Amino acid sequence: MPLIKINSNVELSLPETERLLKGIAELAASHLNKPERYIMACLEKSVMVMSGTAKPAAFVDLRSIGKLSPTVNKNLSAGICDLLRGRGGIDPERIFITFTDVAGTHWGWNRETFG
Repeated sequence: MPLIKINSNVELSLPETERLLKGIAELAASHLNKPERYIMACLEKSVMVMSGTAKPAAFVDLRSIGKLSPTVNKNLSAGICDLLRGRGGIDPERIFITFTDVAGTHWGWNRETFG
């Protein structure tokens, strides 16, 4: 908690993937005011078509317990798009992002929940 799950059709090397995910985790920690030790970020390679083409694209699903707001989401959207463009070569117009606020009682970790 939080979780940032990225699906993309861009092929990155393992070091490139790790740098991207580290950057995404740091961005989320900063904007959500949460310790980075609780943040999970993952990238899954997908077959994708957006706007009728298979050009580089991404779908990002960001879930968090609290801390999401219109302002935070807008800032995260900008930061995530910048990282995906800079490190993955994905045009921000080809990135969709969802933000989901999850109740602490609906998120398990370490044999417990956060609520």
